[in-house]
Amino acid sequence: MFDVGASELLVIGVVALVVIGPKELPGVIRTLGQSVAKLRRMAGDFRQQFDEAMREADLDGVQKSMSETADLAKSAVTGFNPIETIRNEIRSTVDEIKGAGRDMEASISKPADITPPVVTLEPPVEFQPAMSLEPASLEPVVERLEPVDDEPPKAKRAPRKKKTGDEA
Repeated sequence: MFDVGASELLVIGVVALVVIGPKELPGVIRTLGQSVAKLRRMAGDFRQQFDEAMREADLDGVQKSMSETADLAKSAVTGFNPIETIRNEIRSTVDEIKGAGRDMEASISKPADITPPVVTLEPPVEFQPAMSLEPASLEPVVERLEPVDDEPPKAKRAPRKKKTGDEA
């Protein structure tokens, strides 16, 4: 705050010693120390009150925003009823289905207006199989299925055994 160095304090001390005198100097220094301590306490109190006022202002702003958020949440919850919403959706869907059913009934003509179709029946045709299923008729088919080449199939070679250290 005041830029007072050690040399300035020494000059002030010497002047105070000359002006006040050596007899009253300790009392004056004690009073001066007490005054400085009071000033420091008052400055600390002022700073503490100022900081508290700033915190209250910040808390007041936070408290306002929290109360606004709480009010918004209450209004949202009060107007929202999921059971009623689902009930209304189901009712509207059922009403739509009923309306579609009435429209379909109105579009279908009455049975008296429908003329029956004319169906002509022809005499039944007898089923005649293309070939008989007797065993004698199946023999030529079996003969054709036998292998054509007369060579016997080649024999497979047996796999080699691996030599181990004992058999050498």
